[in-house]
Amino acid sequence: GNAVGYDVQAGCTSLKLLPYRNSAGVTVGTSKIANVIAAENGMAIVPAKWKTKPDEIPNLPGDVLTTSTALDLVENSTIIGRTPDDGSGDVRSSNCDIWSGGGDNWHDGFKVGGSLTGFRHYDEYAYSGFAYSGPYNQKRGSEYGGVFDGFHYSVERVNFYGFSGVDSCGRSNVAISNEMAGDGEGSTWVGGAAHWAKSTCYPVVIRKSSFSATPTYARLRFSKGPSDQTYEVGWALCTVYDDGSLLGRTPEPASVNSQGLYQLVAAHRHEWP
Repeated sequence: GNAVGYDVQAGCTSLKLLPYRNSAGVTVGTSKIANVIAAENGMAIVPAKWKTKPDEIPNLPGDVLTTSTALDLVENSTIIGRTPDDGSGDVRSSNCDIWSGGGDNWHDGFKVGGSLTGFRHYDEYAYSGFAYSGPYNQKRGSEYGGVFDGFHYSVERVNFYGFSGVDSCGRSNVAISNEMAGDGEGSTWVGGAAHWAKSTCYPVVIRKSSFSATPTYARLRFSKGPSDQTYEVGWALCTVYDDGSLLGRTPEPASVNSQGLYQLVAAHRHEWP
């Protein structure tokens, strides 16, 4: 596979895209994306701006593989985690490769960051469906991202299939992940500059979607953030609103908000260790 299967930054957002066996299936910088049929990608859909190689001049706006400031709607798509093994051994699901990538070189998988601030790979899960994060304020590498008022991701009429939580190879996987949701908040400085960052975790609204062959515990997980003691606390601010698609239940008046949506929040505490 490739580091990125498709990179959508302008033009038509509803062409049929069939990303298969990539680190990132579709990186999206437009306001919406639709008609994607993705299978066996490290991250099927990622809000991001992709460049094949970072600029060699540090601390400039071009020196970044950044998450997107635009995407707010993922709709009418199918995202497959692990395809059923047909017994022939000719599908990716028959081996135990890590699909999301990793390593120190630009070609070893999709990542975000800059050459001044350092890069971070998506490595919490071997594969995931919609890997949301949050829009960066694309300024110099030493500056901190701001809050975009009212911003949220909408996931509507999306069918997730074949996510198990942990598969037979022992690989962690999940349909909806937020591994980069608080990336950079409170990070130690690298080379005199803080990591690229946002100051909050943006909410996700899920409507009219389905989770086939995907148990409830493999549908969504809130990340606890990095395990390397960089003290990033933004993940504690994450919130998901669900019309019952995610939980697999009809909204109960006593348990939903005024919009008829369940509210799910991260258990991670928003405080310094």
